[in-house]
Amino acid sequence: MRGITANRNRLAETVAASTGLVTALSPALGYETACALALEAHHTGRPALDLIRERELLTEAELDELTSPASLTGLPAL
Repeated sequence: MRGITANRNRLAETVAASTGLVTALSPALGYETACALALEAHHTGRPALDLIRERELLTEAELDELTSPASLTGLPAL
């Protein structure tokens, strides 16, 4: 697979738009809030992160920490 590289920007966009990302944020948001956000994101087609930002449920620093690859995978940061 030489010469193949990941498109990091596209990967970040895909993760940010994923309704499943709300699962990782559930401990910080609470189960009911996380479920409501996931449902709204699914029905509206809007990224859950956008909804979280609009409602100011978490700070940008909290979102960065909770959605970092290291946090999401449990692997050390690169």
